[in-house]
Amino acid sequence: MPHRPRLVVALACFLFAVIPASSFSAEKPAAPIRVVVWDEQQPKQKQAYDNFLGNAIADHLKAQPGLVVRSMNLDDGQQGLSEAVLNYAQVIVWWGHVHLPNCCFPGYRPDGKPSFLNTLLPDHPIAKGIPKKFQVAGTEMYNEPFHVPAPDQVVFEERWPTSEWFRSGAVWNIGRGKIFYFRPGHETYPVYKQKIPLQIIENAVRWMAAEQKRSK
Repeated sequence: MPHRPRLVVALACFLFAVIPASSFSAEKPAAPIRVVVWDEQQPKQKQAYDNFLGNAIADHLKAQPGLVVRSMNLDDGQQGLSEAVLNYAQVIVWWGHVHLPNCCFPGYRPDGKPSFLNTLLPDHPIAKGIPKKFQVAGTEMYNEPFHVPAPDQVVFEERWPTSEWFRSGAVWNIGRGKIFYFRPGHETYPVYKQKIPLQIIENAVRWMAAEQKRSK
């Protein structure tokens, strides 16, 4: 089967919302956006989510018009990422855990204190309906420098009262695909029970699907 370019949205410091533009077959304009939410589903998630972080995101998206959503995890066949699943998905929301110290986050503090985010690109579709400034009630701290390729756009910047900061909502253009990464979302804090982070994911899903259609 020929390789298909992907659109990818990545969310969060341990939450990755990956949105691939997997299927490039013609669709009617009114067809719903096909979303797959993939989650490792670690037992620790039960500290914050009765039915796992990924399912909390999937339940929110299922309740929104114009979206059809499947929830996958490591225990599913082929670890939830079979070729059939990838070909089905227009958008994949991915949550995965990064293991310290061998990762791209040099500064880290797991104290669960609030962070404050600034919307740097208020006219970007991912920022639609999002305040210029908002708070995440409890999260981990990750400090710059973030050892990743320079983003093409930084939609959200995150700061802490102790002076740390992070590029917490970033977009990369990769060929005909895109990645959006949103940092907040460690599995032991109920970030995805909060309205604004869920809205950001929904916005990212809709924007990525629209970008996919334009890239055909």
